Amino acid sequence: MQTAIPTGTILQNRYRVLSILGQGGFGRTYWQKTKGGLMNSVRSKN
Repeated sequence: MQTAIPTGTILQNRYRVLSILGQGGFGRTYWQKTKGGLMNSVRSKN
């Protein structure tokens, strides 16, 4: 598995990574916030 995406990273010029919620065999789950301020649980494979 690749290294985790650092906290504060902006993905797709839309999502800011706040923290890792968990990880497993298929990737990591990140807590993210959109630029509009909405909170999202977004699963990212890496």
